[in-house]
Order: sequence, then structure tokens, then C-alpha cells
Amino acid sequence: MKWHNLLKNINVKDGFTFHDLRHTFVTNMRKAGVPEGVIMKITEHSTREMFDRYDKIDAEDKKEAVDQLEVFL
Repeated sequence: MKWHNLLKNINVKDGFTFHDLRHTFVTNMRKAGVPEGVIMKITEHSTREMFDRYDKIDAEDKKEAVDQLEVFL
């Protein structure tokens, strides 16, 4: 089955590409606690800049970071 037909059949929005999965993979691996260096080896990112381009920080990440400050209260 072709990629665009698959996406249509599972009701994925227009504009989603196979490459988007790479961003999701990097972000989910980081959230799972996998060391960044290991993720970079798996994805063959040779620079931190490239890793950062694929790693997406979301509202959940920011909330968890702020919640860690509670140890000082």
C-alpha cells in the first residue's frame, strides 16, 4: 500500500510525511530517558545541532522541568 493511501485509511492529516516519524522517534527516545549520545548514534546525527533540530520540546517537557523545582520549596 502506498504511503499516502495508508495515511488516508487511518485518518492522518494531510502533509504528514514518513520523515516526521524521525522527529517523533528522537523526541520519544529522549523522553524515555535514553541518553542523547545513544540516540545520536542510532539516528546517525553527527552534531548536537542536528539532534536539537529533531528533538521537540513540548509543554509537558516544560512542566516537568518546572515541577522539579519543587525540591527547593
